[in-house]
Amino acid sequence: MLSRILFVQKYFLVYAIIKLIITGRIIMNRFFLWCALTVILHSHLIPLYSDAGYLASISSGPSPVTSYDKHPCIEMTAEEVVIIIFKQFDLNFDEPTETYSAEIYTSFLFTNTGEQERILMAIPVEVITPFVSYLYGYEENDSLLSNPRVYVNGQEVEVSLIFGSIIQDNLTVEELEFIEKYLDPLFDQMPLPGQPLYFRNFQIIQRGVEDISMELLSPNIALACWEVEFEEKEQKLVEYRQNYEMTADYGMKAFRLSYPLFTGATWSGSIGRGKISVILDDDISPQELVYFLGVGLPEPREIERGTLDLTDYLSLLENPEISTISRLNGRYFNYGVEWEFKDLQPLPSDFSYRNYYPDIGDIGAVYYMEYLENPDQELKDLRLPWQKSKLYFGLGDFPLKTFWVVNPCGVNVYSEPDDQSGNIISSGSPLSHVVAEEIQGRWIKADISDYVNDVELKGWVPIYYYNQDGLLELNLMLLLDSYYE
Repeated sequence: MLSRILFVQKYFLVYAIIKLIITGRIIMNRFFLWCALTVILHSHLIPLYSDAGYLASISSGPSPVTSYDKHPCIEMTAEEVVIIIFKQFDLNFDEPTETYSAEIYTSFLFTNTGEQERILMAIPVEVITPFVSYLYGYEENDSLLSNPRVYVNGQEVEVSLIFGSIIQDNLTVEELEFIEKYLDPLFDQMPLPGQPLYFRNFQIIQRGVEDISMELLSPNIALACWEVEFEEKEQKLVEYRQNYEMTADYGMKAFRLSYPLFTGATWSGSIGRGKISVILDDDISPQELVYFLGVGLPEPREIERGTLDLTDYLSLLENPEISTISRLNGRYFNYGVEWEFKDLQPLPSDFSYRNYYPDIGDIGAVYYMEYLENPDQELKDLRLPWQKSKLYFGLGDFPLKTFWVVNPCGVNVYSEPDDQSGNIISSGSPLSHVVAEEIQGRWIKADISDYVNDVELKGWVPIYYYNQDGLLELNLMLLLDSYYE
């Protein structure tokens, strides 16, 4: 019972801190102080869930920069993505520290089914969180970006920096005038509430406009942006190469790589066909790739001592020799993971960091406390961050130990690692806390704390399953952090 009290106290504390950070309101009363003191005194019993130590690169496929949700006539016909993961020693710490990075090579074949059009495309390069609420390094946006490097039909194009923010409802006349005067919006027409506003200038403080709210001034995301011109019914090859720093925990032991595919939802129709290959450099052993998922994707192939085969994709191109990714064709690797798909229709997304890194920032704590406040609410908002199509990797030296139940229907608990109905012994509610004792493939033998029903369970639970369309859906989300040792 003490552990449950500490759990609720701890998450009330985290929830209150998050609310304080987001709203700026002071939350201070006897109960809050009691929670804080108890958590601190008993922190050796239950570790406080942390956010990432630092939030580094983000990436994804390109999306159109428009004043509407989905481009009406440009299709993503095919894509080929190669991600190469490297290990190096970082000398910026007290002692040399092993870190991981990646090079991302992408190639997209777009087809314009409509008339001649000039559009802007963009990929994200940094996003704010409740814990990292400022776009470091992007205050000055006069110069062009050199990372990523973008090529259209084999020719390098200029890449500039823009910003995005979710537009608020009921903006005053003064706020609208400020946006037009200082932020330099990309489009004359203001977006609807809840839709993104794209602008060129990063304005945090302007003299004489102290009455303008900080939320209006601060962008949610920084994006690398470039221009592509399509003739009527024309196909264009759009490629980029990006140097990618991985997000790490404070212990510099757990490193994350996230590559979302939900930007494919912003183009006309579905993603026609695609392949994503993630390979390890020769200095990295497969054991260092502790965890990987292809959420919303078919089952992958693990390949040992293979070569990259890009011939199917290159055969779709009218001039494959202009493709910058073609030089990787035939590259040898010791270990890799490969996903292939056709007619993929990802769920659309927004600028929220939750959709890029769904396990950081004590997201589970926020949802848990909101659920306690309103247990009859629908759980659709809970499952969305974990249903967005993405590749998610964890590298380093950390245990697969602590999980959340993120399936909105809960998860069945089995007597053995076999999902036949006769083996079901119980079920855990959404947001149950799961601590693994043993792992066999996608199954874990675990202690399950169901705080909604106030019960403790033991048994086998599947981390994920493949739905009727053959796409991966999550039951459990790993809290990827070296603090859980």
